[in-house]
Amino acid sequence: MLSIFATVAASVVVATLIGHIVHWMLHKRWSGPFYRGHMEHHLDHYPPGALVSPAYKVPKWHRSGPVLFTPAFVIIVAVAGGLTYLLSLPLTLMATFGVTVLLFGLLNDTVHDAFHVEKSIVHKLPGFAKMRASHFLHHHNMRKNFGIIVFAWDRIFGTFRE
Repeated sequence: MLSIFATVAASVVVATLIGHIVHWMLHKRWSGPFYRGHMEHHLDHYPPGALVSPAYKVPKWHRSGPVLFTPAFVIIVAVAGGLTYLLSLPLTLMATFGVTVLLFGLLNDTVHDAFHVEKSIVHKLPGFAKMRASHFLHHHNMRKNFGIIVFAWDRIFGTFRE
């Protein structure tokens, strides 16, 4: 049981790091269509001064989210599976890692979308208002606050702004 708890905790750390890096990359012109799609979210749908709407405005690129993010998820799980095999670790650890990363990614997306809508049951989550304020600062200064739920990596990399 302790190894599963440790795997879940490590998986959340890895998931938040991957999320931070991916979000940072979406702000780099060299990421091409990913940059353009993400800028649609920042500049067209939710620019500073218009950060909330009655319903979430889905960018064109987001409609193909499974096409964009499934390969990344498969690569992450494949690498974890390979390491599990090479290090002769129990298969339950790799399965726990995969499920945790998937669930955390879904939670991250759900909370992010709720930041931009006027009313959501997600608004009742503990700490939601503080996370939302940090995310909205990101919309005002796109070089800061790449986290969505967790801003620890922003603190580590010096990109956090209160």
